[in-house]
Order: sequence, then structure tokens, then C-alpha cells
Amino acid sequence: RVVSLERPLPDYNELVVKPRFHQDLTEFTELTGLVREVSLESVVRAAAAEGGAKPSVVLGDSHAASHYVRHSLILRHDALTLYGALERRLEKMLPAWSLDPDQCSGVKLVFGNIDVRHHLCRQDDPKAALKSLLDAYHAQVDDLARSSGQELTIVTPLPIEFEARRLPKTGWYKGAPFYGSREDRLDLVRDWWEW
Repeated sequence: RVVSLERPLPDYNELVVKPRFHQDLTEFTELTGLVREVSLESVVRAAAAEGGAKPSVVLGDSHAASHYVRHSLILRHDALTLYGALERRLEKMLPAWSLDPDQCSGVKLVFGNIDVRHHLCRQDDPKAALKSLLDAYHAQVDDLARSSGQELTIVTPLPIEFEARRLPKTGWYKGAPFYGSREDRLDLVRDWWEW
């Protein structure tokens, strides 16, 4: 079944080409907002066209797409750490409708793989750093769930990857595909699972 969504297209020349020559990027900001609005609207309309199913949202790093389910909107932020997401504040990264249980069936949060792969083992006490990070994560998620009434699901990091697998350089940090021994990183993931 194909669902077509009609919407007048903006003048991309006006919105994209001209702002390159101006210091004021207002038009470009408006375009990115429009693209996001169209994406959100598309998911909602497609879900409604199939019997009124409510869409869901998956917010996360590059692993977010692996948690797609029918009628979900993927808000993927490549290279964003959990620490970075918490600094931005999760509620500011989500569209307002996604926090309304009458409009959205739930939100999945997919962060932490990058923190484990590159950052936590650089800390003086990686386990304490993980605990502090998870305490802050759960505090934001609990506050958001309480204030919105929305079901929020935290997806734990994936098991540690096979180290011989070639990672694209975009996944490297400070010239390396990961930091810390495989066992140290796996211990952090296991601690996360048990937290």
C-alpha cells in the first residue's frame, strides 16, 4: 500500500542557494524546520491512513535506525553521545507531539554506544563515570515521563563489537575505533544492563 502526501514544495533556490551568500541564515533555519515538520507530519498522516495507529518516536545516535518499527519516526543524531544528549536536554530534542500519549504510542531512547566505545574508559574511574552518567540519564527520563505521562523506553547499548570488524573512519575518535580493552568495555556494558 502506498500513501501519498501532497504538500506544496518551497522554493529551494530561495531557501538554500541565496542564504549561502548572506550572513543571516534565517531562511536556511526556516527550511530545516520545514523539512522536520514535513517528516513529522508524514509519519502522523501515514499512521492515520492505516486505521488511526499512533506513531512512535526513536531518538538516538546512529544506532537509532536499528530500532525502527512500523509508523515510527527516527530522530537520528550521528556521533551524539549520551553525555551530549543530556547536555542538550532530551525534552528539547523531541517534538512536542511525541510527549503526548494521545498522539504518540511511545518514545525509545537509543544512546550510550559511543560513550562506551570511546569515552568511559578514558575516565579515572570508568565504573563511577558510568554510574554518574546513568543517574543523570534516568533522572531526565523519569522527570520527562512524570511530566508528560508518555511511555519512554531506554534501549541499552549493544554488546561490544567484534574488534576485527572494520569500522568506517566516521566512527573513530582520536584516531582509533575504540578506547580501552574489549573486556573493560564489555564490563561497562554489563554494568549498564544491570543498573
